[in-house]
Amino acid sequence: MKYNDLTLGQIEAIVNKLGGMDGVKNFLSGKGDVVDNSFLDPMTLDPTMLKFEVEVDITLTNRQALEATGRVLYVNDKALSEAPRTTKTKQTIYLFKKDSDTSCSQREEEFNKRNLKEADLLTISAFNKAHPKFADEYPNSIQWKDSAGNYCFASFRRGWYDERVVFVIRNGIGWNDYWWFVGVCK
Repeated sequence: MKYNDLTLGQIEAIVNKLGGMDGVKNFLSGKGDVVDNSFLDPMTLDPTMLKFEVEVDITLTNRQALEATGRVLYVNDKALSEAPRTTKTKQTIYLFKKDSDTSCSQREEEFNKRNLKEADLLTISAFNKAHPKFADEYPNSIQWKDSAGNYCFASFRRGWYDERVVFVIRNGIGWNDYWWFVGVCK
């Protein structure tokens, strides 16, 4: 190999930057180009996304932020204690979904393609507090890894007995095609 000091992780990062294997094929066939798009609004990269401005109360604890939504809580305290938090009082969030089931690692790739990272617990809670009916029609979520490397998530949706619920648990099973993913710019 000509460049034998590349690691598999670096090669995977290059494939992700090119938009997956289809992007690699397009690039190698001369149909694609490498451009620095980090300055673009993610909406220009994926016009199917929804964009919202969110006011975030960073003085709340994670549990207080969830309680403020008025939803029934189903919470694993360990997962909740390791949930990401923002230090910003205003956030622009982007919501998008896939038309197919998505594994947790594929979800990470989808965020990278859009120059986004997962939103944090305070931001998604503030959004669902401000728009309580949104999750009734559009279940939405964030995921993160805890200190042991396990996937955790917070999900907002209509639950059993038609009640509004939020789950914060440890689970790496993946995402069905009805979930909306919530991100912020990197």
